[in-house]
Amino acid sequence: MSKAVFPPATPNKGEKTVTDGKTQSFSTFATELGIPVWDLIEFNFPNSKNKPDVVNWYLFNKMGCRETTGDGYNYRFTAGMKVYYPTAATTPAPAPAPAVPPPATHPFRQGWTAQSITGFHRHVEQKALIFANTYAVVIDCADFAMQLLMDYAFANYLPVGFEYVGGLLRAEVESIVSIKRFRNDVNQRIGAPDLYNTSYHQTTRLPGLDATKTGDILSGPHHVIVVYKYPASIYVPQVSNYRQVLEVLQGNLDIQLPGIGDLATRVQHRAWDLKLAVGYVNLGNGWEVREDAVSTVQALVQEHVPKRWNFSWFNEIYGFPPV
Repeated sequence: MSKAVFPPATPNKGEKTVTDGKTQSFSTFATELGIPVWDLIEFNFPNSKNKPDVVNWYLFNKMGCRETTGDGYNYRFTAGMKVYYPTAATTPAPAPAPAVPPPATHPFRQGWTAQSITGFHRHVEQKALIFANTYAVVIDCADFAMQLLMDYAFANYLPVGFEYVGGLLRAEVESIVSIKRFRNDVNQRIGAPDLYNTSYHQTTRLPGLDATKTGDILSGPHHVIVVYKYPASIYVPQVSNYRQVLEVLQGNLDIQLPGIGDLATRVQHRAWDLKLAVGYVNLGNGWEVREDAVSTVQALVQEHVPKRWNFSWFNEIYGFPPV
């Protein structure tokens, strides 16, 4: 464990207090002070120059940072924290060097619990609709379902893993910066057939639609549907009535090319009537009847198995106890 001192032990130091963790950083402070940013970082965190992973370790272990930047790759300041800088009176004495380099901080510092699983379902309910009907998010159906999971998991340092024909894809990372590479691997290697495969452990089958919660999936051999709300009540102007439905979000629909198959599309906001063989679509201007949707919810569930992410298995492959 590092013995490096923070704040710097030298008396020849000034301090700046963070007032807005979203906009202030070492870079902004260095600009204000007129010194190179890495010199400022080195003054606060010895032996960290040009080593982002070591800086992240200090931010977490010495400053107590627990929030991350918007991209999720690094820790950030929060209001009230103090950053120190050398005063012009004298050159500050360096802080004692650590006996060994600080260990890398693995992003998965805890396993899933009943509380964090509830948090995931709530996260999808609160955040998933922002992806619907925007060309800013063009995504494959399986990738969309996994993105919702990974967005919540990595923001809360929770483990995930996926199985595919080549084996087990786990986030063997040494720092949170490597999460982007893991996401790319998941998008490239894991598809709907992998989430549907009953011999794989990343999902677990639910007894039926009544057991589903927001964020669960309906998994088919070639398609993945994210459950948004079940049951849900929506108003459909064409029928001048409220309908009880299964409300879902899904990508990878409607566009097919010969020899290629489905292409990634915008995330679709759809619903299936619980009593009639009718489907609905919301393109951002309210609910409309889908003339091409004549399937029932029962038929949909026969073709797409209700499943939940296997949170206990996620824990197991990283050495955490089951939920």
